[in-house]
Amino acid sequence: MAAPAPQEFFRVQRSISEIKTEMLSQFFQVWYRLQTQPGALLYADLLAGQAGAEEETLLQHELSYLPQALLKDPQKPLLVFCGAPAKPDRKAKQQQESQAAEVPITQAPLLLQQPENQLLLTEQLAQLRQALVVADPFATPFGQELLLQCTQLQHPDLLLLLDPKKLRATVSGKKTTEATEQLFGESLNSIRSFCKRERNAQNQEAFIVAGLEKMLQTKGFQTLHFRADAPAKDQTTCYLLFATASLPVYRAFKEKLLPYSEIQADRVPVFGANLKQLQQLALFPEQLRYSVQKLAEDLVGKASQYNYKSIEKIAEDHHPGTHYIKDNYRQAFELLRDQGLIEMLNPKTLQTIRKATMASPVKFKQKP
Repeated sequence: MAAPAPQEFFRVQRSISEIKTEMLSQFFQVWYRLQTQPGALLYADLLAGQAGAEEETLLQHELSYLPQALLKDPQKPLLVFCGAPAKPDRKAKQQQESQAAEVPITQAPLLLQQPENQLLLTEQLAQLRQALVVADPFATPFGQELLLQCTQLQHPDLLLLLDPKKLRATVSGKKTTEATEQLFGESLNSIRSFCKRERNAQNQEAFIVAGLEKMLQTKGFQTLHFRADAPAKDQTTCYLLFATASLPVYRAFKEKLLPYSEIQADRVPVFGANLKQLQQLALFPEQLRYSVQKLAEDLVGKASQYNYKSIEKIAEDHHPGTHYIKDNYRQAFELLRDQGLIEMLNPKTLQTIRKATMASPVKFKQKP
């Protein structure tokens, strides 16, 4: 059976495991090619190998998106970890703290249920700057501690697949782990207060994700989240939250995620699927967080920063942290042109033109 087209993928109920496999089958090879520094790469998948699977099963099924050719590339040896023990093995960690772990360059996945591999993962994350960690960090205390380490290091790329129920239970419950308290810091109290006042579970989840995203941004990560709601129920199946300090990696993930997203009437993607509120907000476009109109207003407010830059360059500089894509910038500048606020220029002659390309510089007109 052929794989569903991206725009069809979320039209049936999907498990977090299915979502993870779909996303990584689209993105992993691109991520691998964007790692240009010499030396080993690290990949940790805390959602695979949790049931004590054998190596052959892991590589053929749960890690099927890892091409064998990449695993055997001597120029970029890939260190693969998988599994998620409920708790870190602190006794083993204390016993081995003074011992330098050897890095086994092998295509065999290293199971994190084994204490020595837990230690090896934390050590190698600190040493290897080219790393991708895939996890639902709030599924286990181990996942929370690993996420905390990643935010402190500020360099591993993160693909977090968040189970909404586990997220709410971890953050808004009476008991929280030390790692969770360190992750959210002072914002944890405001999140708890909001969750006490707000009865709607989806609003609670969205608020927590926004807090997590803000925390990652303060650590130097570029972030993008995608909300997948159930196709036939008014509840959220999963939040995807991607974080990276690399703009090329961020752009690549955004491009791969775009075909799965629903699109507003003005062609701005919402980076979500089955969102019931999208139809309601179509009647009140001023309430949309992102729109071509709001983009145009923002660009005018930054005229001195973008004057005489090409539409392509402006889009590259402005889009991180937003839902906007290249075509939205062309739309916004056409709107500003029609309002008499800018001129679009021929990139070679700098003469005013009516139909611009992404290479066209933009001249902002001075306000009278």
